[in-house]
Amino acid sequence: MRKRTILSTVALMFVLASVAVAYYFVAGLGEGTTSQKLGKSTATAPYPITMTFEANMHPGQRSPLAITFNNTTGLATDVKKLTITPTTSVSGCLTSWFSIGNDGTKEIEALLNGGAAVGIHIPVGISTLKNDAGWSQEEVFVTFKEEEAVDQTACSEATLTLKAVATA
Repeated sequence: MRKRTILSTVALMFVLASVAVAYYFVAGLGEGTTSQKLGKSTATAPYPITMTFEANMHPGQRSPLAITFNNTTGLATDVKKLTITPTTSVSGCLTSWFSIGNDGTKEIEALLNGGAAVGIHIPVGISTLKNDAGWSQEEVFVTFKEEEAVDQTACSEATLTLKAVATA
């Protein structure tokens, strides 16, 4: 009977430790949003990830996307996936017309697609891709795609919001 109690206790401790380790590896590292009125120039984002891009974008244009991490956790983190999702303030201004990408830099492409083997190291404090990862800010863009024979005037004066989620 005592041997069964010991085995049960050891098994329970193993399960609890496994759950704690799994949580550690899948927990998100950060989240933030930015809004940019298409036609105005004031983009701000709450803690801990901020992004800025040019105002007055029109179909066929792209803008450099500056990304800043404000790591106030007290611990350095490694980001291996950065998901940036666009939304618009007008239903006729389709989010599929906007994309986030780069000009073929493999490390950034892997980061945006979740396949970064190494990722980027985010120290405690304020970090940018340009200063801390050695990548140029101009390597990440938001693009307003031009659709042939499609009326995209619904986006006139609409607000484009980008939400960023960083994970390990």
